[in-house]
Amino acid sequence: MLKLLAPAALVLSAVCAFPQATQAPATPQRYASIIYLRVPAEKQAAFIEFYKTGAGAKSVRARMKADSTLFSWSLRQLMYPGENAPESNFIIVVGLNGPPAEPNPAKRDELYKGATGMNYSQYMAAVRTMSEPGGSMLMHVHHLTDGYALAEGDYVVAARFKTGGPPANAAYSEAVRDVMFPLAADRVKEGSIKGWAWSHITFPAGDSREWDVTVTTVHKALPLAAGGGGAGNTARFAKLFPNRNQTAYAETIRAGSKQVRVDLYRVAAAIQP
Repeated sequence: MLKLLAPAALVLSAVCAFPQATQAPATPQRYASIIYLRVPAEKQAAFIEFYKTGAGAKSVRARMKADSTLFSWSLRQLMYPGENAPESNFIIVVGLNGPPAEPNPAKRDELYKGATGMNYSQYMAAVRTMSEPGGSMLMHVHHLTDGYALAEGDYVVAARFKTGGPPANAAYSEAVRDVMFPLAADRVKEGSIKGWAWSHITFPAGDSREWDVTVTTVHKALPLAAGGGGAGNTARFAKLFPNRNQTAYAETIRAGSKQVRVDLYRVAAAIQP
């Protein structure tokens, strides 16, 4: 089993925080807070509805209204897990402009009470009648394509990689920034994918993790997600980088990272500001 996982309470608190400053900086560092959840089969329909139209959705919208740094929220159901997958079948992913702030319990209770009729403890007790926490993590999102937004029914491919040490890792990071990210942005521009992100784990820390980088690709339909998206990559590379060697680029990526597994999720609910 994949050893993720820090105590879930840490990130659960972080994503419910209310920072003092409500205005995001002009060029914020983006983060993704991820909560892994186990939901029994007989409770999955109620769990999804809770976050689509119920108290879960109401609380997320209230949090977004109160905190402008929160730019994305989604509930994703695991469809096809990769090898060594965690014992969870749902994840909640919260996108933040800037690192999570410490929660203000009094303001948090006030917000949840106003949105759902429950204080935070009562709200979490309701959530726990349908799900069990499987752990949590915080990712630093280094590269994110413009207009990144999820919608119910989208499919998300999350490829997990273990990166190496210097100097291979430095060359790999440069290749991601200078080549991989522009290639993905071009795919978004032409409409072959909806969105793309590259992020690394900031918590839990340590070198013993089985993977430390996730490349996330958002697709409109399952056949597109399952297809891998490799068609046209050679022509795209030549168009964008006429003076680069594609083989050398591929070798740099292989030398700096090893794919550990790939997970496929379906977006069960998504809320944008």
